[in-house]
Amino acid sequence: MTAARLRTYSLILLIAYALAIISWIVLSRGLLDINGKPLGTDFASFYAAGSLALDDRAVSVYDMTIHYARERQLFGTHAPYYAWFYPPFFCLSQRR
Repeated sequence: MTAARLRTYSLILLIAYALAIISWIVLSRGLLDINGKPLGTDFASFYAAGSLALDDRAVSVYDMTIHYARERQLFGTHAPYYAWFYPPFFCLSQRR
């Protein structure tokens, strides 16, 4: 393995990843992918939790019905539930 090969392979991988990400974004419709599902399960869960925290309702992310209602509001009524399994220190981000 030479330095030139490492640079070439790294560049090829970088271009492939960039094309994949650009394609994923271009083919999406808002926050949904081409299959009508949210752009990533962690993203959906974090986005819903973050929006609740920005509404001064950070503790609500641990209430499954409220969290799921926000996910459905953001991603549509057909969105499956993506649970919030993250520790309570997330609530420290709540604005005062």
